[in-house]
Amino acid sequence: MKETPSGKPKSLPPHTGGDAGGDEPLGSSKRHAHGIDAESKTANLKRLKRIEGQIRGLHKMVEEDRYCPDIITQIAAWDGNCCGTI
Repeated sequence: MKETPSGKPKSLPPHTGGDAGGDEPLGSSKRHAHGIDAESKTANLKRLKRIEGQIRGLHKMVEEDRYCPDIITQIAAWDGNCCGTI
């Protein structure tokens, strides 16, 4: 992040969506990847669904005021899946 002359970080303008900075919502770009390995795509989608399920589970555990060490265990499992190699 760039700094102002006073040394404070300069905030960036908000992202307006799309790759060209248009009015489309973030992630709705018309561009598509080419030459994607179907097996890799399937594996990545499966992994994303597992991570999504873990996050939903964490959300529910917090809502239900579950025991903190149990929540921390689930966060560690999510961290392992989320931060691993795609």
